[in-house]
Amino acid sequence: MKKAKKGWLKIFEASISITLIMGFIVLVYAQNIQRPSQSESLLRWEESVLDEVKSDPVLRDAVINTPDIVCDPEQGGGIYDYVRDKIIKNFPGFGFSCRVCDIDEACGPIDPPDYRPEIYSEERIISSTLTKFAPKKLKIFVWPLEPEEQEPEDVPDACSPNYLEDCDDWSACVNGKETRLCRDSACNEPARTDTRDCEVAPPEELVITDLGCKGSGSPQQLPIVCNWVNPTTTFKYSVSFAVDGTVLQTWPGNENVASYSIPQGNTGEGSHSINVKVSDVEGAEVTDKGQTKTCTVTLMAGQLYTSC
Repeated sequence: MKKAKKGWLKIFEASISITLIMGFIVLVYAQNIQRPSQSESLLRWEESVLDEVKSDPVLRDAVINTPDIVCDPEQGGGIYDYVRDKIIKNFPGFGFSCRVCDIDEACGPIDPPDYRPEIYSEERIISSTLTKFAPKKLKIFVWPLEPEEQEPEDVPDACSPNYLEDCDDWSACVNGKETRLCRDSACNEPARTDTRDCEVAPPEELVITDLGCKGSGSPQQLPIVCNWVNPTTTFKYSVSFAVDGTVLQTWPGNENVASYSIPQGNTGEGSHSINVKVSDVEGAEVTDKGQTKTCTVTLMAGQLYTSC
């Protein structure tokens, strides 16, 4: 019985030992599994970009037909711009160059950088287009930039609702106001509408026209109703109505009031002077350019006689 117990104990000890050994092996194996190095990622990225160029008819045609400029940024090189946009998105902090060469030519960067411990390069043969067979070799070079070589991010000094990235033109003047819509995607601010007072030049003259006063019925009797035409302008002004020098009513010009019925108590027997005056309310520079229109109304034996 004791021998059986000893046997089971040895089996148990052996199982624990095997478990510990397997755990150690798995741990060592896991530590040796690493993600692809940065160099491998760069090379795979270069391969994918080159494959995209090779499969794109427009880019392939540019390599075959304009090999001297497609990688030259000063001449608007299409391949250079294409690679630049890709590397800024995927590998910020890296410089690059590309080159188109004959197949049997040694192909180096157009403007090789100063000594770098690491320069990663890949190439592809761009064989032909539909109209031309002239195989070329396209090669991309990528290297890490030094801190002082990296361009600062294009970020505004301060992001706030006052930062404007893109604004429409100011609208036409409506009720003395101009508006514009502004967008601010750089700072993720919502679009907003700005409003300002219209920049309106003062008019040459504020003129009331076509003033006329008339009684009711025939022959004319009280009450007397006067009508006129206000100035056509966005400049602010006021209109006043007076009988015999006494102002009975005043309106802001933007209310566009152009008619007034004179209360009967203000027009007894005899002649009366009726004045409609337009005045500036913006500034003294045009106050004297307002105009007064006058009508004479005579009430005799219950009948009216008007002259405007």
